[in-house]
Amino acid sequence: MASLGDRLWHYQRAVQRPEATVTAIEHIGVELLGEPPTRLREDFAGTAAIAEAWARLSDDHRALAVERDEATAAWAAERIDDELGERAVDCPVVVSDVMDLVGPRVDAVAALNFSIGEWHDRRALVRYLRHARRCLDRSGIVVVDLYGGRGAWRAPRRQRRRVVPSDGGAFDYVWEQRAVDPVRSRVACTMHFDLEDGRWIDDAFAYDWRLWGVREVADAMGDAGLSASVWAGGAGPGGMVAVDRLGAEEDWVAWVVGVKQP
Repeated sequence: MASLGDRLWHYQRAVQRPEATVTAIEHIGVELLGEPPTRLREDFAGTAAIAEAWARLSDDHRALAVERDEATAAWAAERIDDELGERAVDCPVVVSDVMDLVGPRVDAVAALNFSIGEWHDRRALVRYLRHARRCLDRSGIVVVDLYGGRGAWRAPRRQRRRVVPSDGGAFDYVWEQRAVDPVRSRVACTMHFDLEDGRWIDDAFAYDWRLWGVREVADAMGDAGLSASVWAGGAGPGGMVAVDRLGAEEDWVAWVVGVKQP
């Protein structure tokens, strides 16, 4: 097995688009709140790339990355220290279960990279969304992402994509869906990296996710005191626009965004 740092480096470059992501979050915040959010909490932070990109938006932007795995958090914190220098104090990485940490209050909570799939039943999902709402200041947004479509229920299924980072060697990213369980809405997935030096990083990360539907998450947000809207790919800032419906594509990705209600 490759080192954790090696796996996280390839993960960040294969699946994350932090600059576009934070641009979209800020744009949605302006649309829904009437003013730009400046304080972001990234739950299930992993590489903390979103938190770092948020802090880079301006000197007024602050981020908090919450990651429960100590080794992953340490890797992310060291990377942020190197990248942000003196401004790293504006983007701390905290080792904690997301449910154990409330403060400091923020304007936006982001649980991306399909992290809410970790909650396998509705009660747990609503509990998390209520917790995320408590982490907001007087107003704010909670942002989660989902994927679906016909392809999401096909197994076995492998998808390969070439990645050419600006700061390292090119590699192939391979996403594998090994099993699906439509009765429990569960999927078992893993990712691999095929490197140019001949190395194959097998099962770099593995997931047992609940594949939530958009309506399910929107309804859960309502129960948690959040007013939900749906955003998907389009010509807006960060590539996201508000939508009323999604087409019957093979694969789709959408965000469900909840606004804190009094």
